[in-house]
Order: sequence, then structure tokens, then C-alpha cells
Amino acid sequence: MPGMSGFDMLKLLKEDPALKSIPVAIFSNLAQEQDIALGHSLGAVDFLVKANFTPAQLVERAEQIIEQSSGA
Repeated sequence: MPGMSGFDMLKLLKEDPALKSIPVAIFSNLAQEQDIALGHSLGAVDFLVKANFTPAQLVERAEQIIEQSSGA
């Protein structure tokens, strides 16, 4: 993202009372343990490494996250 990292954006989202309850999954090519830990510490519900997922698997995981967040 130009001008701001995804981690910075996640931090801003989670600091906003109107947005903080929205589940956020990180989809990135960053695969270092410290990046994954940082994402989780900032409030991400999942950290998906692009190289490890097909588009169909990404859709499936997104559906799972939405289902979990809706309490269904």
C-alpha cells in the first residue's frame, strides 16, 4: 500500500471504536514469524501467506471467518 503499511492500517482500524469489531485477515507474502505475530498482536483474526493458498482456498477461509464473526 502506498504511504502506509498494512500493519499501520490494521492498527488504525482497531483503534476506531466504529470499526474495531470487524474481523481482519491479513493476506500477504510476508511469512516471517515476527510478521505473523505482529499481525495477530494488532488484532488480525488470521494471517494467510499468499503462496500457500489457492483462490478457492482463500474464498473458503474468508467464508469461515465471516461465519465465525456472525456467530452462526
